[in-house]
Amino acid sequence: MPSLPVIAPFLGATGRMMSYRKNFSEAAAIGFISALLFTVFSDPVINFVDFGEKWLGLSGLPYQMNSALLGFIVGFGTYRILLLMRIQILKMLLNYQGWMTDPKSTTTKMWALMLNALKGTGNYPTFFFQPMLPKLPVPDFNQTCDKFITSMRPLLSEEDFMNLLTAMISFKEKEGPILQNRLLQKAQSEENWLKEIWQNLAYLQNRIPIAVNVNCYATDRKDLPTTNRVARASNLIHYVLSFYESVWNETLRPQYLQDMIPICMNGYKQLFSTTRIPGDPIDHLQTYPESRHIIVIRKGNFYKLDAFAPDSDGKERLLTVTEIHSILEPLIAETETSEADSSRVAVFTAQKRDYWAKIRNRLVEIPENKESLEIVESAIAMFSFDDESPKRLLKKMEC
Repeated sequence: MPSLPVIAPFLGATGRMMSYRKNFSEAAAIGFISALLFTVFSDPVINFVDFGEKWLGLSGLPYQMNSALLGFIVGFGTYRILLLMRIQILKMLLNYQGWMTDPKSTTTKMWALMLNALKGTGNYPTFFFQPMLPKLPVPDFNQTCDKFITSMRPLLSEEDFMNLLTAMISFKEKEGPILQNRLLQKAQSEENWLKEIWQNLAYLQNRIPIAVNVNCYATDRKDLPTTNRVARASNLIHYVLSFYESVWNETLRPQYLQDMIPICMNGYKQLFSTTRIPGDPIDHLQTYPESRHIIVIRKGNFYKLDAFAPDSDGKERLLTVTEIHSILEPLIAETETSEADSSRVAVFTAQKRDYWAKIRNRLVEIPENKESLEIVESAIAMFSFDDESPKRLLKKMEC
């Protein structure tokens, strides 16, 4: 029997799916039906019950109670074992790549039938399939080198290309195999060996201002049925938060290729409540999974708005559109007469990252500033009420 360290990764990969509430309730239902059958039809299983009494040491309990208990264990355990087998078969099927290279082959058609049959049509949690998805493979070392040489050929002169070939030969003999082995080791210990490398090199190490260059944002649509911006904003905020709630409680339906093959949903974990904290020489991402508030920006003022409130039973619920509107209306009115921004601190976030990191470090030395920054940075999302009208953009939209 394997030791715990050997089977721990296997248990970690399947434990989340095995504890899925629907699976647990179905297993419990099967267990109760099995317990009822064991109690009603006790004669055919009398030998099994006697064996179970000795094995579990239940001789002090009434016979019918023993029968019911063993029946529940058999039903519940059998269902869980079958579920585990289904998960492992799904995991093997999802490792098949022939659907990309040979989609019309008999093998691929049989694979598709098996995948659809095992996957079923259930409403799975958002991240249900994550442990079953194949890991990103490490490309073959020689193929990578050959592709690099081929891609550089049109860009270099004959002399420079020959120098590159010489350097590549040396790289293949010396540093290359060592670096390839490190990547293979990284792929064994991590879910995605490329994620950290890509985030760091493509984004977090970049020192340019992230405003405009990197930051993601969304603007309101002009064709909504009202020109009242508070009403429009209230609807927008409510439905953005509804989407956040579906990610947070994992009711968002997993996405599929060809309505059949589940794809990675991990990106949704950092879609909300995630901030890029400036650093020198590299930034880092900080996620606040328990965040329950948003930030509304209006003329330099930052307002914290709790997005959830208790219902009549004391359970947490999302604010309605009407409730959000009643909060935003006086907030907008309060700042309507302001002639200038109340605070210019946010302008530092548009500077180069090293400079913003130094300013931020000085700000957090003061406890009040640190607390304010944490509230802003931990928000689910930010919503800005700007007065400036980008005339060129408006003209383009009207064309």
